[in-house]
Amino acid sequence: MRIRQKARVAVALALLAVGTGCSSDPGEPASGPTYERVACPDDVEVLVVPEHECGFVRPDRDGSLQIFVVSVEPPEPSDLSPVLETGVDLGMTPSYGGLAPIAQRTGRRVVIVDLPGTGHSLPSLDCPGVDGLGDAAAESAVIAAVEECRRQVESAGIDPLMVTPERLGEALYAVTRALDVPHWVVMGHGTTAEAGRQLALAHPGRVEALVLDSVVVDPAARTRDVVASIAGSCREDRRCRRTYGDLTETWQRASQQLAREPISVDIPGTTTTISIDAANLDRAIRWLVAPAATGPGLLPALLAEAAAGRPGPQLQLFADTLSVAPPLCVGYVPKCETQQRLVIGSTLSAMCPTMAETAAWSAACNAWGVSAAPADLKPLTGVPTLALFGTHDPFASPSAIRERLAALAPDAFVVEQASGAHNVLGSECPRLVRNEWLATAVRDPPPELACLADPIDFQP
Repeated sequence: MRIRQKARVAVALALLAVGTGCSSDPGEPASGPTYERVACPDDVEVLVVPEHECGFVRPDRDGSLQIFVVSVEPPEPSDLSPVLETGVDLGMTPSYGGLAPIAQRTGRRVVIVDLPGTGHSLPSLDCPGVDGLGDAAAESAVIAAVEECRRQVESAGIDPLMVTPERLGEALYAVTRALDVPHWVVMGHGTTAEAGRQLALAHPGRVEALVLDSVVVDPAARTRDVVASIAGSCREDRRCRRTYGDLTETWQRASQQLAREPISVDIPGTTTTISIDAANLDRAIRWLVAPAATGPGLLPALLAEAAAGRPGPQLQLFADTLSVAPPLCVGYVPKCETQQRLVIGSTLSAMCPTMAETAAWSAACNAWGVSAAPADLKPLTGVPTLALFGTHDPFASPSAIRERLAALAPDAFVVEQASGAHNVLGSECPRLVRNEWLATAVRDPPPELACLADPIDFQP
């Protein structure tokens, strides 16, 4: 059955290529990027249910770069421009199971790209020596392992800077050419979204529409600001206010107590104990709030546990996550899911130009050889763009997000979800906005759905 399904996907790809013609860019050489179908790896076959096909794109026939892609078909054949999906935050293997439903929701074929250096793409910027240290490793050990990984990567002829936004944009362009489709809806989340913007900047004729989700990471973001933001919502919620009181005061009290006396949390079935001090509480807040729609609603319970000095479900889950996570993941990047592989080299190359001067990142960025760099604020105009974000994103405040978006994509339609944090397309309401916008004239504003103003659903 799987072979038959893959054959149908291959036929669909071929028919789409015939229907749309060859590249829309004049003067492109015949010997351009190539695509080769391959058997899908286990993590794709297990997670992706709809008809799909896997393959590698080679931007240069003689080069070593191979970009892994997964093509997922919609329920019904469609002649709509397909979606080019750049994945979640750079360094994390794309959540194939979470992204595949885009095909059903939009009625378009979706091509999920493992950006260069990440996932199944080759060569990899993976650093097993760093991963193996675990989150609790001393900083000196982590830095030494990062330096050794950099030496190994460079000795293999791999450039640690292969994942700059501009290069990633050109990699996406190679994918569009290799699949022989002239027009795309480009969609990206978190730190991968800038790659899609770069594609639109360099090759606007290829991009029918651009969707950006939580694209801004601000080095000046403060934990106290996201706590204050959610505290304001809690005060307006009668049950939350009665149950948890003033969240800002609770956070301050918990931080002071943990600075004096950290909480020890035992990991069931092991001899491991995780110590949660004030710094780890800040990491726990970012880890909990950022990646999912339910995060902001769980923050009061987390802070109550910390202030009481008694680990409950939230602190226990945080400790369990720390016990199996690699360094520079939990609370460092917007979305750290330990069931997915973190490619630390790609993460450093993506985060360091913005974060290298912050205390949490400076030593690792220096070891990787990537320093802070002025952001490329060349504005994108002329391409219909939808930019979505959440009010409670712990990695950037609403004002910082709007200011940055005004520079990156001044013509973008900007949509804010009042109860959201990072990765708002993980929740239903922003997805409805995106789907309805793509289903109509994308040069018109998206629908103003009432659900965008829904308050946080605080959990008891």
